[in-house]
Amino acid sequence: MRRQRKKPLYWHSLLGTIQVIEQTFICQKTRKVFRPFSSSAQIHCRGYSLPLQRAITDFGADVPFGKIPEKLKEHYGITVSISSAQFITQKHARPELN
Repeated sequence: MRRQRKKPLYWHSLLGTIQVIEQTFICQKTRKVFRPFSSSAQIHCRGYSLPLQRAITDFGADVPFGKIPEKLKEHYGITVSISSAQFITQKHARPELN
């Protein structure tokens, strides 16, 4: 593996947006990029932390999707788009529907 470059990585959490600079590597045989921090922390760029997803899902079970951003702002001081709140809530509810 060869060191490629450092790339910014950020995700949303209950504490707000978290950003780090991540060292990336490239496999010389397959030419695939390997991101060791992302893999070990199980996070994705522009993603949402599991505790934040749980909070969004809890609010989504109680109030309409359009009110989730208001509740998150009131309780945690963070903003999330309505479409993201709807997607996360439905993603977590889908296993229960089957």
